[in-house]
Amino acid sequence: MESGLDLLNKELEEEGRLDRGVMVEWLWGSEPEAKFSTEVLLNRNHLLGLLVCRHKSLSTSKRAFEAGRLSIMKKPVGEMSMREWKDTVSNLVIEWPVFVERLEQNPNSKENMAGAKELLEQCAGRFGSLAWGAWDDRVMDDVSDCEPRKEDGLLVMTKSAMRRGLSALMVLYRHLYLIAVCENLEGEARDVKVNKFHHEASMQDFFTWYMHFQLPVAAKLIYRHDFPGMYNHVSQPVYFHNPEFERPQRMLWDDPLSPAVHLLPSLCQLYPEVPVRFEEECLNPTKSASWYWLVVAGRVYLVTPEPKVLYSRDASVMLGYYLDHRDTGRSS
Repeated sequence: MESGLDLLNKELEEEGRLDRGVMVEWLWGSEPEAKFSTEVLLNRNHLLGLLVCRHKSLSTSKRAFEAGRLSIMKKPVGEMSMREWKDTVSNLVIEWPVFVERLEQNPNSKENMAGAKELLEQCAGRFGSLAWGAWDDRVMDDVSDCEPRKEDGLLVMTKSAMRRGLSALMVLYRHLYLIAVCENLEGEARDVKVNKFHHEASMQDFFTWYMHFQLPVAAKLIYRHDFPGMYNHVSQPVYFHNPEFERPQRMLWDDPLSPAVHLLPSLCQLYPEVPVRFEEECLNPTKSASWYWLVVAGRVYLVTPEPKVLYSRDASVMLGYYLDHRDTGRSS
């Protein structure tokens, strides 16, 4: 166990408890993209996540339940084999962008979000059990992600499988946090002086940012750890997941139905001082910083210096908020 985490590990093993701050440090206080140690093949972010998931495995409910299109089987998550767990999480990260994008039009959004949270909690708990235990091939039934333990031949999860699982869970928990705390901005679209020249000049940014927007959750982060040193553009994980990917048709800047990701690149032509950040970066929307756009799978947020996490399907509404509050020192 990495230096500084050994005491936390000891308390977890001996007393079954874990400081609540570990979850915050996992999500927002450690570098998800950091190179992993050649000794343990996990970085600090992974190790923190492993502690969190092991702790959740001690108390997570094992009941079966439905979470709409995010669920693919009725079997309790706590009884799933490695292959079943992987299939469940793979479906979750693939379906998540569409699920989130449709929340506003979903009359059962509150119930569906509660189901999504319960599903994620159960997946994290089951991962903690699978990753820290040794099992026979009825549980560890995926030969690509398990290996025999030297002392007894029982099967354990490979470190590469741990990295993939922990990365997916971490970014999903980030998404849940953002949805839980975001302030939905109301109001009519603002005239932000975008024209066809801004639209054309920002076309390449749109094509790139849309790739970030439509990828499965954590796809870039997982790709970076699976192929260390080889990542240089988001198109790599995009075509890795979908070799037939084609550029989308961009909606016009004055279309009232245009989602935020279509207008955002034009706004950044006018206000380049507000940077764009992405779901897997080392960022912390729980602490005061500066203004920034946050593009995640299925949504675009504006984070304020306080901080507040703001959301509107219309990027001009969020920019209007920025223009109204950028010189006040606070965003309230």
